[in-house]
Amino acid sequence: MPRGLSHRLEKYGSRIPASLGVVFISVFAATASIPIAQVLMVVLNGEIIENSVLVIVITSFTVSIPILIFIFHTIQSLVASRAHLAETRNELQARIVELAAARAEAEEANAAKSVFLAQMSHELRTPLNAVMGFSEVLMHREFVNPNMTMDDVANYGDMINHSGNLLLSLVNDVLDISKIEAGKLQLSPEPVRLGHAIETVCDCIIVMAAARGSRIKFDRHFDDFELMIDRRALDQMLLNLLSNAVKFSPDNSEIAVRLHLDNQKFSISVINPGKGMTPDEISKAVEPFAQLSSAMIASQKGTGLGLTIVRSLIELEGGELLIESTPDVETTVAIHYPIHSVINTQYSAVSNA
Repeated sequence: MPRGLSHRLEKYGSRIPASLGVVFISVFAATASIPIAQVLMVVLNGEIIENSVLVIVITSFTVSIPILIFIFHTIQSLVASRAHLAETRNELQARIVELAAARAEAEEANAAKSVFLAQMSHELRTPLNAVMGFSEVLMHREFVNPNMTMDDVANYGDMINHSGNLLLSLVNDVLDISKIEAGKLQLSPEPVRLGHAIETVCDCIIVMAAARGSRIKFDRHFDDFELMIDRRALDQMLLNLLSNAVKFSPDNSEIAVRLHLDNQKFSISVINPGKGMTPDEISKAVEPFAQLSSAMIASQKGTGLGLTIVRSLIELEGGELLIESTPDVETTVAIHYPIHSVINTQYSAVSNA
């Protein structure tokens, strides 16, 4: 039905009482029935009989019935069409709202990616400049500093190594999130002794923590506890969680690694004091790129993809990432492995004794 016609039917149909239409049709049927009745009377009697009025009334009633039925169905159809038009209009309005929300979300994501690229350019350029600068000093030390000692060479080498590791970490983050989003990251489960894994990661973070006077504490009762998981994924998740905990904690803080086992899951939690996050910041922190809108996180070194990678990796393991934070008190980030990942329940038996 053309849009203009449907609009006029909807506009004027609601103004015409249904009873008026029925009266009009009845009058039309009665008028049309007169010549029909006359024809019938001529056929029956050959002339107009005295009871012609009764014949006209009966004939008019007989002719009106199908017409009234037709009108009744027509009115029903118009009412149904009007209801359908109203429903369609509501659906279109809802769709417009959804499209507007999707467009706003896409624009926000595009802006966040632009911020991410700008941040990445800065993060990549800074250590690369250090590598280039210190290596040139070593290459031309006779012109830059003829009195350079072996200690100076060692310090420059350390700076180059540190900057190179930072570059590698940045590139690995980007490559990992790309693999995860493309569905090409494959896990290789193996028996992992939890105590040794945590200690190894803590050794990697201890220098970073010591530079800020912080320390890392974890429960040694789980030293011999074993999980059937991907070791590289565990190391990467713990590195991301512990490095975040150190970065976002005040100086001279204590960062705790706590472990918990119940009938449904095995949990590794990293707890650190500090500014914390609001619920809105928590929801954004695990989304790729969106977390860079936070000035606190954007001011830190790195890609800002750490929690996104942690969530993706633990979900590939069949687990989940949970974040609880009290602003200006502490933040707890926990990875929950499913209970079937546990292959050594000795600690469970000891802890329940």
